[in-house]
Amino acid sequence: MAEKKEGMFEEASFSDFANAMAVKEQSTAKLKRIKIGMIIAAISLIIVGILNLNVPNWLEDVLICLFIISVIAAYIVGGGLKTVIRWSMKIGKFCWFLAPFPADLVVLLIGIIVSLVCFIFFPIVFVFMNYLQTKKDLKAAENFLKYYEQAQSSSNVENSTEA
Repeated sequence: MAEKKEGMFEEASFSDFANAMAVKEQSTAKLKRIKIGMIIAAISLIIVGILNLNVPNWLEDVLICLFIISVIAAYIVGGGLKTVIRWSMKIGKFCWFLAPFPADLVVLLIGIIVSLVCFIFFPIVFVFMNYLQTKKDLKAAENFLKYYEQAQSSSNVENSTEA
């Protein structure tokens, strides 16, 4: 039997109406926070651009501190840390199988370090991936609620015609 390929995003599943409503409400609130996190991540990219200019040393130190703070704030506000860890592990596994035994440990460490550097310098990518996952969860909850309400209304119509 063929192994099911893991997708880029997780599929949301709901057991009942209350669960779907809770996910819908949480996702709506979470989307607002993620948008703020994406703005903060964009600001961190602007700070990196300013660092590439010829600025005095004291300003460079201040900008580096602001960059670190903005990256941390982007992940705290916008989420995406779970996505970063999952992707770092996937890259690490790929690098682990890339090289033969003695070198695979070094290649694994290099792969994880490179992925973590991407995590530090491109927070907007991972925050945006979190945005897409949340939007997908919201859409799945709305679809479930729509079908649930249609099923309830059709069963009510059947019950009223029988009576």
